Amino acid sequence: MKKNDCPNCEKVLSEKAIFCGRCKTQIKCLNCKEMLSLDDVCCEVCGTDIKGKNESSAMNRIVYDGKKFEAKFTDTVGKDVTETFGNIFMANQERLAKNALGQGQGASIPKNEEEEIIDIDSEEVDFKDENDTKKDDDIDLNGNYPHIEDIKKKMSFNEKDWIIIYAFYKSNHGETTFSKADIRSNYKDDRRTKSRMKKFYLNWDKAYREAFATQKVGELKFTDEGVKIANNLITRKKQSHSTSNSGSSKPVPNKVSKGPKKVIAKSIKAEKFDMYSESKTLKDFFEDLGSPKRSNERILAIGYYINNILGVETFTDGNIDYAYKALKLDKRPTYLRQIITNIKNRHFWFEAGNNNSWIVSRDGEIYIENKLNKS
Repeated sequence: MKKNDCPNCEKVLSEKAIFCGRCKTQIKCLNCKEMLSLDDVCCEVCGTDIKGKNESSAMNRIVYDGKKFEAKFTDTVGKDVTETFGNIFMANQERLAKNALGQGQGASIPKNEEEEIIDIDSEEVDFKDENDTKKDDDIDLNGNYPHIEDIKKKMSFNEKDWIIIYAFYKSNHGETTFSKADIRSNYKDDRRTKSRMKKFYLNWDKAYREAFATQKVGELKFTDEGVKIANNLITRKKQSHSTSNSGSSKPVPNKVSKGPKKVIAKSIKAEKFDMYSESKTLKDFFEDLGSPKRSNERILAIGYYINNILGVETFTDGNIDYAYKALKLDKRPTYLRQIITNIKNRHFWFEAGNNNSWIVSRDGEIYIENKLNKS
């Protein structure tokens, strides 16, 4: 989804759009034109209320046409209680029918069973969803979740899934409420890069649609489906690191070493990207850095240019290969992917993205920005 797409229906909108012409969703603040998220009730920059969000929710009404019954509730409450009211109606109908059959056609129905009125204002009704009960066979964690620090060090997710993970731990594994501000603060502390923060609200909207619901203004909670998504993220990544061969009983024959094994470099296909941004070309950017000669600095500079100047979230081995060829740089590493992996592990300049892609880390950004300041 692009920055100017509707976060609700994903229609492509113009830069001037404030509302979506398809679903009427307000996407920008009327006052300061800041981008809004689906769950915002006011602008985060200027505090202006979002049209229609702070008005009283529309009251819905149920009328029971068998015997007198009326109930009024908001859209939010109505979503949870509709099924419960339906069960009450059906139970009353069945009881009345049984009484009529047992007493004969002419028998009169006792007044206390002739109509049943539920006073919603004075009686608390527990509308607990049967699906709220967690099943032990849904996940194989038994409540023993890894610490959030282990998650951050050992697992990799896309940015939308990281938001779900942060919210899951902030909410005590889906048990309590949380706020958007808290999650953004945690995300910013650990994941902050310019490109990520630019796309935070788009990724937040995706995470919200998949896993969250509004408890009340300023407070969010996990949906049942959201809890399952978070559990699946943790268990899938946990299992993917397990490579047990305990089931094999075949002996491994001793092999005679015949000298160093020849490693064949994997072929990398060049992937083009825009090297001529209006703000600065890649060639000019290299010159600003003093035309770096070492491979690790060259690769970092190319990645920084793609992430922070072009605003593209990730870069690939193919992008690095293309830049080497386009800029006619010498000494292009033969084992390019291994070199990038080594830089990631030794200098912490990169983080792994999706589909074998890379992202410049905050450490990498600081290194480049320090060199720019010195030049």
